[in-house]
Amino acid sequence: MANPRARKKLKNPKLRTSRRRKNPLKKANFKGHPLFKDQWDPKETLAKNYRRLGLVSKMNGIAGGIEKDLFNTNSAGEGDEDNLTAEELERRKKLADSNLTDAEIRSLLPEGYALIERDDKGNIVNIVMQEGDDDENDEEVLNKENDPLDSDYELPVVKPKTAATQALEDLANSMEKKKRWMSIGERRILQEFIEKHGDDYDAMFWDKKLNIQQYTAKQLKNRITKYLKEKEQEGY
Repeated sequence: MANPRARKKLKNPKLRTSRRRKNPLKKANFKGHPLFKDQWDPKETLAKNYRRLGLVSKMNGIAGGIEKDLFNTNSAGEGDEDNLTAEELERRKKLADSNLTDAEIRSLLPEGYALIERDDKGNIVNIVMQEGDDDENDEEVLNKENDPLDSDYELPVVKPKTAATQALEDLANSMEKKKRWMSIGERRILQEFIEKHGDDYDAMFWDKKLNIQQYTAKQLKNRITKYLKEKEQEGY
């Protein structure tokens, strides 16, 4: 029993500690989507259930705890050799050969990767990169249409892997999308952009007085295109 003076310091003096354990036989309530209720296995982890249903548990990828497989684009990224194709296994065996030339290594490397060679002490001896990787400057990379860092970037459509994901896709496509209309203030600013710069979206991007929201050239183009379309439909 606690000291009465010590109990006064507690946030809830009436709270008592208990040794009663949680009932392991109590069935856990499923709080996910109703479409997955019958296919959800409570004995498996969330990541395993998602992987079996063809879903991704983390949008930003794996942060740790699992060894990533950089050369296997078909597996779940766990480095499990049982999931590798014969082509991937053959490529790994070839890359393990120390007698390969730089040209042969470049032909075996996946796109966007390089091979770092080290000596016995861990010092870098050679770096083999794909041709053209170091030729692109920052401006060309930023002006790519399919830049994932762009806020208007759209993920490519992936075909559903299971019947559950297909049902989820059908449900999402059947729902009515809410149409968003531009506010009066947004229309006024876009009209000022057009009157000042015409269709020069790069000049709009560098206009510090009008572009206070710091929109990119692509964002400005999409917004102005939508604004002109609404203007034509409404006739104002």
